[in-house]
Amino acid sequence: MKISWKAPLKQINDTYYKKIDNYYDEICDEITRLENEANEKGGLIGWLGNQINNLGNEIDKLVHH
Repeated sequence: MKISWKAPLKQINDTYYKKIDNYYDEICDEITRLENEANEKGGLIGWLGNQINNLGNEIDKLVHH
């Protein structure tokens, strides 16, 4: 009986990249939160900046996947 080592390695690799991807998303979200916090004092312009910032963050995370 031949034991394949490729399947367990693929699973480990997939798990590793999934975790890295989740960490990347969390870092992007935290950067966006901090940038938005800095913009909050800007009234309407700050609000618009936050919306653009949020959109850019979501696009960045989609492209990164």
